[in-house]
Amino acid sequence: MPNKTLVDGVSCSTISINNRGLSYGDGLFETIKVQRAVPEFYELHLQRLISGCQRLNITFDELALRKEITQLLSESLFQQSVLKIIITRGDTTRGYRYEANLDGHRIISLDELTQDYGEQQRSGVKTIVCQTRLAANSAVAGIKHLNRLENVIARAEWHDSTIAEGLLFDTENHLVEGVMSNVFLVDDGVLYTPSLKSCGVEGIIRHVILYSVASALNLSVHVGDVSREQLTRADEVFLCNSLIGIWPVIAIDEEIREIGSITRKVQNSFLNVSAVDE
Repeated sequence: MPNKTLVDGVSCSTISINNRGLSYGDGLFETIKVQRAVPEFYELHLQRLISGCQRLNITFDELALRKEITQLLSESLFQQSVLKIIITRGDTTRGYRYEANLDGHRIISLDELTQDYGEQQRSGVKTIVCQTRLAANSAVAGIKHLNRLENVIARAEWHDSTIAEGLLFDTENHLVEGVMSNVFLVDDGVLYTPSLKSCGVEGIIRHVILYSVASALNLSVHVGDVSREQLTRADEVFLCNSLIGIWPVIAIDEEIREIGSITRKVQNSFLNVSAVDE
């Protein structure tokens, strides 16, 4: 079964050149792992999408979106797949100004997930610290908007296939996230993750770790500024997102690191969290 895309409920592979998502990145997206036609952490993803649209004042037909996703999943023969949802503000003429009554466009696609991340989960990954710095903008901090040029520029910094991820700092030299992931540190038994009040994406797996896994393991959690020095002295570091799960970090630039016991506990506890009922 080839990948399939629906645009506003119609099987289609094109959008208008006047679409504001294309012209200005005016929209949001979600990337959801699907197991046997069941999307993981589905409601958490949709609630983040809805919340982001509210912050950007984008309206769309939620009921229609849910029906279209159900249709797409019901036709899938994939064992594992990736569901991508894109909401754009709609079509408009030239210029940044938009009309208040624009209806958001719904673009959803389903692709087979052929990559297995089990080896990275078991053995850990090497990372680098990117030279690219993230700009602070509280108006869009946390949401998964379509403007991801900083991440594109950062990802172009390395071509070594042994490097799995790049770590991003902001202009104040605070750790924010990975190019495609959220970051956690373990220091003296406490779980740390960067605050995303100024920039970065509030990932779904980050949310699950903070509000389900940490509680189940009785881990103390600190969300706040994380410096380069804190990253260097941390006992353990791991990464997470909806597709890769949880990756232990075994190297940051030339710094070699061990996979710690708390990282393993977090991985194991995460496997016991229901990805369907969230």
